Amino acid sequence: MDALAAQLTQEVGHIVQDQTVLKGVYDFTLRYSDELASSSESSAPSIFTALQEQLGLKLESTKGPWTFSSSTMLRGLRQISRR
Repeated sequence: MDALAAQLTQEVGHIVQDQTVLKGVYDFTLRYSDELASSSESSAPSIFTALQEQLGLKLESTKGPWTFSSSTMLRGLRQISRR
């Protein structure tokens, strides 16, 4: 989940920290609109809504770094086993 935090940091322009207890490597697809790069209307949700609805993760703004935590049972995540 550290890789997701790093990617979210790039996407939202704020430092994002992982507050989940999830360890390991996961395979998932997150579909969202790029609100900053596109001025056209999109039916895709914002990155904040997509995280919560598609993966069950909640991105929260705090005084320091933003955090994400599991808000509901995680959906759409498949752990990749390492051998």
